[in-house]
Amino acid sequence: MFQARIHMIDGQLAPNQVSGERVVAAMGVTPRERFVPDAYRHAAYTDAPVPLSPHRAMLSPVILGRLLQEAPLNEHSRVLVIAGSTGYSAAILAMMGCHVVMLEDNKIWADKATALLKELNVQQVNVVHGALDGSVPTDHTFDAVLIEGAVQALPKWLFECLTPDGCVLTILRDSADATNQLSAMGHAIVAHKQGDGWHTQMICAASMPVIPAFRAMHPFTL
Repeated sequence: MFQARIHMIDGQLAPNQVSGERVVAAMGVTPRERFVPDAYRHAAYTDAPVPLSPHRAMLSPVILGRLLQEAPLNEHSRVLVIAGSTGYSAAILAMMGCHVVMLEDNKIWADKATALLKELNVQQVNVVHGALDGSVPTDHTFDAVLIEGAVQALPKWLFECLTPDGCVLTILRDSADATNQLSAMGHAIVAHKQGDGWHTQMICAASMPVIPAFRAMHPFTL
């Protein structure tokens, strides 16, 4: 699988403008195949989301890389990962030096993430099992929030858990789109907190299912 990681870097990340040194280094040493379901281990390094359930998936390597390198992250950054599943994105962020809280509502996945991160000696990640709707309290604000799934809306509680210069990294889907298939297209975005609202940077096209807690009550405006 080491050769597969090298191919991911040279054949996927580099041609798709993922060149951030810390991002590429972290993805080059983290065994993605350990975090995917056994049935999809052969596809761990393909340039596509990895299905986890009918309405959940892992971000593709390219989309994860594009999002992370656009965020103003450093070794002091605190990052909240929402819907982190088995912990791959949290591991990448920790390998980049960030302090990570990972929130996952599926206990089996949360337990697997805890075990994998410990086994791989990935530190600076606190895995929390709980709802993805903002009801789980955190004891500090975050410099960035990575939502590993698509959203149709960014709720107020998400805005309030960010530092004044914080940002959200996610996939934005049309609020009128009722489909929730893995292949349904949206856009990878970085939504920067700005005053009382969001300044949204569009990165590239991307596909992910919408997380139920982030379905739109009202249309999302840029």
